[in-house]
Parts: sequence; structure tokens; C-alpha cells
Amino acid sequence: MTTRGDSRDYILVSTGKIAATNKYAATSEIIPLKKQSGKTCFFEEGKGLKIEQATGGFLPGFGPIICGRGYCADPRNSGKRSAIMISSRSGAASLIIGNSIWITGGWYKRTTYKSTEFVKPGSKTRKGPDLPKKLRVYKIRLFMV
Repeated sequence: MTTRGDSRDYILVSTGKIAATNKYAATSEIIPLKKQSGKTCFFEEGKGLKIEQATGGFLPGFGPIICGRGYCADPRNSGKRSAIMISSRSGAASLIIGNSIWITGGWYKRTTYKSTEFVKPGSKTRKGPDLPKKLRVYKIRLFMV
């Protein structure tokens, strides 16, 4: 499926924990909010991304992106790695800023981060400003006042 139109036309659902089995799913799906024909599920169970507590979004000019565990991937391309992160992290939060994804906080191997990074597919990942506190498994939103 080629994702066209505004990113607000789609919902990206990636990975997660299955309550009935207490195991992590390795599935990702882009769900159109408007009725469309075509396949939207990109990974079969047990194949694709193995990212726990991933973050991601819809990058203008690129499309959907999923990040965690040290890399970002394109769910439309069987999880092909599209960028390498500075830090391996799960439970991070992110915002799309321009044509980059700003990945903040998270954790890896019992270490919680306050570091951030800007990821842009096809470019070198660059360090961002530190958060005031170490954070993991949280949400971040941009508000215009």
C-alpha cells in the first residue's frame, strides 16, 4: 500500500503486548480512517519488527516510521531499517518535527534516559537536548499556544 494524503488519514499500530498470552506481538498495521481497498497489515505474527515499547509516527515525504531498540524501520518495507539511533531504547516518546522524528527518554537494560535524538531516514542521527528528568513509558505532545 502506498500511503498518500494527509497523515491524519491513518492510524499506525505497532507491536504491543497481547493480554491473553502476556507475549509481545510482532505485528504492525496502518489502518486507514477512510474506507479504502488494499492490504494494510505489513507483518505476519512472528516476523518483522521485534521492538518492545516502540514509538513512531508519520514523517512527511517518507511515510510511517517505527523506532526502538536502536533503529527505526519502515513498516511498509518488511521492517527494513531506515535509520540507526544513537541509543538503543524502548519506552521512549516521540514527536514529528519537520521531516525528523524527535525521540525522547526511554530505557534500556535497567537504565532510564533523559537524552533525546533527532532521526531522519537517509541522514545521520543527531543528538538532541536532554530532558529535565529521566523518563520512560510516557507520552509527549506538542501544544501551540
